[in-house]
Amino acid sequence: MEETIRLRPHHLLCHRLFSGQGYNEEFICNMLAVIGKLESTPSAIIEVSAGCDDICRACTHEANGECGFGQSVMNKDASVAEFLHAPTTFQISARKLDALLEHHIERLDNVASVCGECEWSEACNRQLGILKSGH
Repeated sequence: MEETIRLRPHHLLCHRLFSGQGYNEEFICNMLAVIGKLESTPSAIIEVSAGCDDICRACTHEANGECGFGQSVMNKDASVAEFLHAPTTFQISARKLDALLEHHIERLDNVASVCGECEWSEACNRQLGILKSGH
């Protein structure tokens, strides 16, 4: 049986633009572990749904399976799903997710246009520039 990774829609974009910053060391280590699984297991199944996921479990804003950001994080989930032309709940292999993200990131110029107000927008935009320049 293939490994299953749970991600909420906005984390589909977050994991691709992650630059090593986070809420604390535990969060950063967990994010790196999830990214490592995605990159090393192209056949892994990604279960996408708008709820706490494998990244959230180490977030300082998660409590009892709920995100402390409330509606703003649900808005990010909906916006990223719309940007990717995907529903907020679906399954995809890590390999296909990689191709989907690569296709859509090509046309992204500013993360805020998708994610809105986010404390990580500046870091994500720097990473986006690096990705688009091919470095």
